[in-house]
Amino acid sequence: MDTENTKLDPQAVKDELIMKREELHKRLQNINHDFQTGHSPDSEEQATERENDDVLHGIKQEAEIELSLVIEALQRMETGNYGTCSECGKEINPERLKVVPYTTKCIICAS
Repeated sequence: MDTENTKLDPQAVKDELIMKREELHKRLQNINHDFQTGHSPDSEEQATERENDDVLHGIKQEAEIELSLVIEALQRMETGNYGTCSECGKEINPERLKVVPYTTKCIICAS
């Protein structure tokens, strides 16, 4: 494996995480706005809207979890713990971090 290709640019990773954090904040704002809009007085339309609400709740939960992971990754960068497995303490493969920059576990511990 060529180590030159597996090195991460810490500033590029930080910038990516910051952009992801802002994207997730915006997504959550839009979802919350959608929840604040009222339902139609038409009962058939209300049924569809309630189904959409269920889907939105799922999307909101996923966005909140991902946002939490992104914020935690940024905090780990600040404390110097970024890229270290939370389970075994070994270095997380940079290729894994490129794919999932907010991961907390190496591939072995994640399995």
